[in-house]
Amino acid sequence: MKAMGKLAIFGGAPVMPQGIQRTRWPRWTAAEMEELARVLTQEQIFGSDAPQVALLEQEWRRRVGVDYCAAVSSGTAALHTACGRPAWSRRRGAGPAYSFMATALAVLHQGAVPVFVDVQRHSHNLDPAQVARHVTPRTKALIVVHLFGLPADMDEIKRGGREARYCRHRRLRPRAGSDLQR
Repeated sequence: MKAMGKLAIFGGAPVMPQGIQRTRWPRWTAAEMEELARVLTQEQIFGSDAPQVALLEQEWRRRVGVDYCAAVSSGTAALHTACGRPAWSRRRGAGPAYSFMATALAVLHQGAVPVFVDVQRHSHNLDPAQVARHVTPRTKALIVVHLFGLPADMDEIKRGGREARYCRHRRLRPRAGSDLQR
């Protein structure tokens, strides 16, 4: 690792050169802005029966090759949807020890006890070797989180978690068009 001098704030050389043109992100095309204006002024934009939501679900079903798809408002809502209705009393739901709190809350909402499975140092995803130690006949689901765009080792995780059903949800941006196993 290269030694650093003073930080720019303390009189060191700035990392960004003087006069560099900074751009705004995201950049919207004129066609995208026109479509946005049309949808905002002419259509219902919220709810499962909104035309744009229904179109997204239809296109996503076709692209991924599944029969059903439900667009939801957040990753938290997706976890609750994937885990189903609250009926897991006296059961367990296993998930990564390093994840957003919604992972454990989805399990608690089902009436189950969250079980935290250790993660790998290099990916921060579930450690397949730990899955087998934490999944028992009382485990109702194993929630796999693909953190920071790094896919979890699903083949190994499945081998260790044979007893559990998988609470899965797909987020559009990280996995769309991916060659990774579904």
